[in-house]
Amino acid sequence: MKNSLTPILGVLLIIAVVLGVYFYINGQNKIKTLQADLDKAQSEVKTLKDAKAKGLSYAEYADVLIWPALKEIGATPRFSFKDEIKWMVELENRVNNLNDPKLSESLEMVKNDESEGFLLSISQVLGEIEKALK
Repeated sequence: MKNSLTPILGVLLIIAVVLGVYFYINGQNKIKTLQADLDKAQSEVKTLKDAKAKGLSYAEYADVLIWPALKEIGATPRFSFKDEIKWMVELENRVNNLNDPKLSESLEMVKNDESEGFLLSISQVLGEIEKALK
């Protein structure tokens, strides 16, 4: 009986080792796949966060841009400036931070009291916010 049990145990041990190796390799492949999926998802989340931050920056620029109109109609603006010089400095700082050539161009028009500059700025801002929401 002892002699017949040894080969059976040997075969079972070999089967257990082969199955262990198979499941280990299969598990490692699953881990690699899951890690790749996680990296991709994290990249997508970062892209979405960046787009959201950019959209919010444009929305805040619009809030600053309309400050004189809100002040004129007596509405409470989100941002408050003591005078138009401080308002213009804030607009310039925000345009520089956004690094948007179209917005820079329209800001120059706003500085020259061209109403078209205001409309171009609003159009650019809305377009960028729309991109951020897509």
